[in-house]
Amino acid sequence: MAEPLASGFVSSLSRPGGNTTGFTNVEPSIAGKWVELVKEIAPPVARVGLIYNPKTAPYAGPFLETAHKAAARLGIQSVAVPIHDEAEIRTALTAMADKATGLVSITDSFIVEHRSTIIGLAGQRFLPAVYPFRLFATEGGLMSYGADILEMYQGAASYLDRILKGEPPGDLPVQQPTKFEFVLNIRTANALGLTVPLLFQQLADDVID
Repeated sequence: MAEPLASGFVSSLSRPGGNTTGFTNVEPSIAGKWVELVKEIAPPVARVGLIYNPKTAPYAGPFLETAHKAAARLGIQSVAVPIHDEAEIRTALTAMADKATGLVSITDSFIVEHRSTIIGLAGQRFLPAVYPFRLFATEGGLMSYGADILEMYQGAASYLDRILKGEPPGDLPVQQPTKFEFVLNIRTANALGLTVPLLFQQLADDVID
């Protein structure tokens, strides 16, 4: 999950205590990278919309703060856009329908659940968008940047083994992502009318064409 400390699931990342430990799939500093990727793939972007659901992402604050700082550093405007249901997704993305606007999806279960709607509308509105997980790019999103989930599953297996051998879960540090992957969907880039430099494509761990 994202931000277990801010969400109140553990009292410390190094010693979570109680009967809880695990792995985080994202951490706030990544939001700056999301903003940078949108600006790099679509230089005319002058502002970015940061969509998130306050109910399913109560930890969104640090992500938004990081994204705002990155946008300011790049000389673009950033706007936090809270959404609570599918109707609000449609309203928000329709309002963003401008070639000078990019889209960043702050990670949470709501965003994942409604990814088809978000990806579809971003394409229809010609919004260069970045998403937190690979499945967004493989399902037609422009690009994703996030933790390597396979590596996390492998790490979780080792933790399970240690717990089964008697180690208290609360003594095992909560592990943060150490390996990230950048996935680029060239088909979607072409559909959006974006010319993606070869160097940018070479930065991707996986290119969908």
